[in-house]
Amino acid sequence: MIETIVRKIITLSLDLRIVMATKEYYKTSEEHGGVNAGAKFITVKAHHEVQGDIAEGVELTLDSIAHFPTRYRLKDDSGRIWTVPIHTVIPLDK
Repeated sequence: MIETIVRKIITLSLDLRIVMATKEYYKTSEEHGGVNAGAKFITVKAHHEVQGDIAEGVELTLDSIAHFPTRYRLKDDSGRIWTVPIHTVIPLDK
């Protein structure tokens, strides 16, 4: 009886993994929530990283998306990559 229940749970768990493929936290992706790599963003507040600071109002291009927590990896005009929280930028409508 218990073996049957365990088999059913394992089967349901495997079925759920197939239906809801999760993003792996250590990998980046090029799409998340309808946002795709190459999308243009503008910073709505200054952002500080060890490598430097980026000011408010800077236009950036989405390179990739990091997960858990979700952060955008954005490239500036000089090719530098900035990893920012999603609330730091808004999409640039063109």
